[in-house]
Amino acid sequence: MGQDKDSEECVRAMNEFFAENKELLHLDLSNNSFNWAESLKISEGLAENQSIYGFHFEGNQGYVDNHGFLVLQDGWVSSNMGQNSVSHRIDGVDCVYSNKRVMGEQLQNQCWLCGGWNEVEFVWKLGESGQAKQRPVYIHMDYEGYTGRYTGKCKRVSKKFLYKRMVPPGKLMFLFTGDEMQ
Repeated sequence: MGQDKDSEECVRAMNEFFAENKELLHLDLSNNSFNWAESLKISEGLAENQSIYGFHFEGNQGYVDNHGFLVLQDGWVSSNMGQNSVSHRIDGVDCVYSNKRVMGEQLQNQCWLCGGWNEVEFVWKLGESGQAKQRPVYIHMDYEGYTGRYTGKCKRVSKKFLYKRMVPPGKLMFLFTGDEMQ
């Protein structure tokens, strides 16, 4: 598709669909040879989508990160760009390989649905969960190499920091830190 002269119109139509879609859960756009500009437009169209939980983009410019976003980096080219290889097929919304624990660079192009990822809500309660006494609060997870992720603003009424994330299957180790602990 990425080599066709009508691909710009196709990408525009996909972006309209992504913006309006509220039902599509699983999407495979692999091996379409989308170039940098087309992948960038697709990335922008997907950025606001809240319904797609499984996304495949191998064989194109860019990769899907563990947050579910299409990421483009200068000079990065998919290792199977234009090869039309199929590493696996999607099966509706069913998990295809849930026993595979992924970490670090393996997080690229991991489909949440095929990989059996689950949504987890993490809660930090001010004055109860630990020593952090002020904002901001960060969460660090083992599968991301304990990189700190901002948990967002505290709910004033409950004095809780709530952070929802899709996480891979298996044992999850994490910790919270506060700004004064960084």
